[in-house]
Amino acid sequence: MKGMSLRTSSAIGGLFSSSSNFNPFEIAGMMQCSLAIATASNLSITTTPRVITGFQASGTAKLYVQSDTKLYEVLDGTPWTTTDKTAEITVTGGCRGAIIYKDKYVYSLNNQLRANALPVASGSDVQILGGYNSDSMYHSMCVGADKNLYVSDYSGVAKITSVTGTAGNSTDAFNLESGMIVRDLVNDGRYLVLIADNNQSSLGSTPSVPVSGKFRCQVAFWDMAKGTADQLYEFTDSYLIGAKILDGAIYVFGGDNLYVCNISTPPKAIFSFKSGSTITEKPQTAFQITQAQNSIYWCGQTNGNIFAYGSLFPGMKKVFYQPFSAAYTPSAIMTNSSNFYIGTNGTDNFLQVTDTGSTRNTGSVITAPIILPNPYQFDFIKVVMREPLVSGDNINAYMTNHQKTITDSNSKSFAQIGAKQTVLFDRKALGSTADVEYFEDFQLIITSNRAVARVEVWGTPIPQYSQVI
Repeated sequence: MKGMSLRTSSAIGGLFSSSSNFNPFEIAGMMQCSLAIATASNLSITTTPRVITGFQASGTAKLYVQSDTKLYEVLDGTPWTTTDKTAEITVTGGCRGAIIYKDKYVYSLNNQLRANALPVASGSDVQILGGYNSDSMYHSMCVGADKNLYVSDYSGVAKITSVTGTAGNSTDAFNLESGMIVRDLVNDGRYLVLIADNNQSSLGSTPSVPVSGKFRCQVAFWDMAKGTADQLYEFTDSYLIGAKILDGAIYVFGGDNLYVCNISTPPKAIFSFKSGSTITEKPQTAFQITQAQNSIYWCGQTNGNIFAYGSLFPGMKKVFYQPFSAAYTPSAIMTNSSNFYIGTNGTDNFLQVTDTGSTRNTGSVITAPIILPNPYQFDFIKVVMREPLVSGDNINAYMTNHQKTITDSNSKSFAQIGAKQTVLFDRKALGSTADVEYFEDFQLIITSNRAVARVEVWGTPIPQYSQVI
């Protein structure tokens, strides 16, 4: 697995054009299907989650799932017992962000920041900041290297030192130029890093998704003391969304591209989300991005896709992959203990969870087009599984050539062939008159719910002097 290609027409960045439900790091060197996403039981979540926050209560891992009108407490693990805690907090003004800070649940409404006990309790809810100007914008929250909490607010950053009241807290700790919108905050260990743009087309909307275009974007490094940034980089994109740190570098999600930078290196585009790329789906807010297991994960917006970028260990070559697919459009994502939690905007606003058992998704990989030095006559495809097939297993393989069929889609299952570890897909067994007998280029598609160790395409070379083309 060398990574998903940037474009489907060439193997830029790797051998594969796309993949789905595939975790390349669970079993290195094999196509291991990711664990199936399950809807957590016993839930009564009836509104779309905006932010999911993990915390510990008396040694028990739990989640706060907050929507614009509700707060739910969910047990992190079976049976995911859910309790409506809305009465303990203030919900007027919608949910704009949340974080655990100084053993408090700190959450943001449209025009104020509030804190509550952990776990939240009646009579413990207090306002710790007012005077927001962000017009329904999400408020990113980050604990800086100086241990204070910083909150994005339109073109500026608020500073929180107290969670018991408003005294000592400031709405204008740092400001970019008027008209910029701070989308996310990151602590790189020394600086507070602000990502911002001047695309104001999203003001007043929730979620705040701006229109595409060419707008000024900035990444600013601030030492949390001076009135100006120590470093400020400016570039052009439709808008910025969020940022995470991975292997000491800052990865910035834009409406058009994914960038990487640090204080010494300006943002450099390393992947395109534009039409024609293998991944055109990007997150909508900073709360649709999370980090775990040396990878950055984000919510796509079609068919519940969850994408990732990372490596098995720090310092290794990073790849793009698609580890999960949810049942509905994701609205928020986070990791807590060993689980991934995905809030969804669906019929029942499910909170879905991965890593719940041994059930595997059906994974697939599609290669980038492979051009050969001379023509071949197709013989068969050989697929070697990590283990023999068992009841319920199936595998599918087929090849295309210039949008034509070399082999039709051909599925084989345990019920058909038994406990085979090596599976052959023979063109002669397909019986399709549309099949292409000879090929000089091909694209291979493999779909399976079992780990695949090796795939081989066998063909007979056609002599160079042959008139077969």
